[in-house]
Amino acid sequence: MRLLDPPTALAFAGALALSLSIATGGCDGRASRVAGASAATSRASASASAHAPSSAVSSGAARSFDDPALGLAALCARAKIACPPGAPRLVVEKRARALTLFDGGVRVAAFPIALGPNPEGPKLREGDGRTPEGALRVVTRNEKSKYRRFLGLGYPTAADGVRGLREGMISRAAADAIARAERERAQPPWDTELGGAVGIHGHGSGLDWTAGCVALDDDAIDVLWAAVPIGAEVEVLP
Repeated sequence: MRLLDPPTALAFAGALALSLSIATGGCDGRASRVAGASAATSRASASASAHAPSSAVSSGAARSFDDPALGLAALCARAKIACPPGAPRLVVEKRARALTLFDGGVRVAAFPIALGPNPEGPKLREGDGRTPEGALRVVTRNEKSKYRRFLGLGYPTAADGVRGLREGMISRAAADAIARAERERAQPPWDTELGGAVGIHGHGSGLDWTAGCVALDDDAIDVLWAAVPIGAEVEVLP
């Protein structure tokens, strides 16, 4: 039997984990059945990032990122702000594969990210492998996530609910529930054809491996966990 060289073997492990993640439709919540896949991908991403094609790491490789090992307190001290930040917000840049933590208008830190298999364009439906775009909020926090920490995002939005109703993907009751959740800054239904359980979590940023979530290295998600409460704004840019 022919043995695979290390880069090929690692890439195969990542692809296998990705296929399992997509099969369950999300990254956490109802999609948390893929814990084994995420662990395998985390190991693969750390070693395989040097062999990844440019499409996997995008322009993030040219970015200047911060060291999350410093911890939130040191990062805040360097930015000359209180710790934890008083007005934390996140900006995700999909093409740059970057996530930046701000305190109001003050930049605190930036970290590399990984996305799903189809990162271009906004999320439209369950299983499309895309990451939602636009103005979102953190609506759930899971400290015991299979992806270390999980900050759930308020997708689908009310606008997505209107689209889903118009296209016959969801019922009027589901659209109303989604709109109500947005008004109340609560978790919308995550079990419709629009998809859900999309969030920000750990387990590695080296390769695009999620089903549409935003993945960071574990020490980076630990920084965000200490800084970002439920209700914090998250802007996802193309």
